[in-house]
Amino acid sequence: MPLDEPTAVPAAAEAPAAEWPELDQGLLGRGRPAVPPFPLSLLPTPWRAWVEEEAPSSLPPEYFALALLGAAASMLGNSVRMHVAGTWREPLILWPALVGGPSSGRTRALAKGRLAVELASTVVGARRTEDQAGLDLRVSTLGDTTAKYVTRELETSRRGVSLWREELANWILAAASDEWRPAWIGAWGAGDVTVHPARQIWPTRVERFAVGICGALDQERLTDIVRESTEPLVARFLYAWPEPPGHAPLVAGPSSFDHVAFNAMMMRLMTFSVHGSTPRTLPFVPDAVARLDALLPAVRALRHDADGAEAAWLGKGPSSIARLAGVLRMMHWASRAGAESDPAVRAEDVDAAHSLWSDYLLPHARAVFGAAGTTETDRLARRAARWLRRQRKDCVSRREVRRHALGQAVDLEGVDDVLAQLESAGALRAIPGPDKARRGRPSERWAINPALR
Repeated sequence: MPLDEPTAVPAAAEAPAAEWPELDQGLLGRGRPAVPPFPLSLLPTPWRAWVEEEAPSSLPPEYFALALLGAAASMLGNSVRMHVAGTWREPLILWPALVGGPSSGRTRALAKGRLAVELASTVVGARRTEDQAGLDLRVSTLGDTTAKYVTRELETSRRGVSLWREELANWILAAASDEWRPAWIGAWGAGDVTVHPARQIWPTRVERFAVGICGALDQERLTDIVRESTEPLVARFLYAWPEPPGHAPLVAGPSSFDHVAFNAMMMRLMTFSVHGSTPRTLPFVPDAVARLDALLPAVRALRHDADGAEAAWLGKGPSSIARLAGVLRMMHWASRAGAESDPAVRAEDVDAAHSLWSDYLLPHARAVFGAAGTTETDRLARRAARWLRRQRKDCVSRREVRRHALGQAVDLEGVDDVLAQLESAGALRAIPGPDKARRGRPSERWAINPALR
């Protein structure tokens, strides 16, 4: 009989549940460290009111707050460049990622943020004069969005493209293996990219390839997307993985939110830069530069104790903080109709951005990367553990784990490393074969911890 057919454990090998060690809950993405709530006080009051209005009390407001930041940034897109200091320039592009399980509120938050962008884009587009053609924002939710599609959109829109994805994991895996991977990495920086597509003699060059991305990530897919090949992409996202809210009242109180005023703020962001094809400059005032200069050494020092995807994410910290400061300043500017015509990033914007990044986004990113695993064996072991939980078997063979749980992504030595990891985590226990002592062969079957079933 084939090794991967039987599922019953011999009676002598079945261990009482009390004899099993405690199962490492990290294998299943459980037991992650507590994460802080979103600091809504850092958002300008009119924008914070949108989060409080759109986020039902039964859903985490974090999703709506991060989607709002992504929406505000996408309104500015490729039309604004921040002048931080010297030759340091940053586009106002953010890539928020809303992490959670089914029915957690991610999809609703994405829909609300996308609709706000689409409404403002449509209204402003209808008011364009002939010399402002090509400055509309392209908003896309296509499931098969490719870099080629985005390139075509950028040919007719200098402002950029805003992608909203309900399933971000599939996009990340496809983009990491696509021939346009360098373009996607460059899209975060709105730089000029050159790619060499297969079956094409001449390379394709795109100027100011600017793409804002906001999407949802299933917490069960974290081990799939955090790997060496995807590291440059996952390091550019800003993650929110909130705790589910407790009991919430079924009937909300009266609302004083002004939808007309909110739409006006969104349109004001979009009309900030409407002249020609050159991005408008958003400078940092000297006090803001000095404040950022004082904060960056501690930000860069965090990389010393990190590795892998977390280290890559921390490496984007200075750029992320600068971009957040710029987005927050523009949100303040848009909320006051009589504000200065030429806004500039201030020291208080830098402080708010640093607080948002270090006190909120960093703990959530660490929760994401910790749940995914720090090494390739960690990630494969967690992938196998989720497969074991779905199978609800009493025992499993080496061949089953390699073929079905891991999709034959590793060789025999690799699967033995994964099995050893699962044993050390209390998920499996080797079942000695009748001839193991005579031949010295490793076990071929493992009993599964009942707690995993």
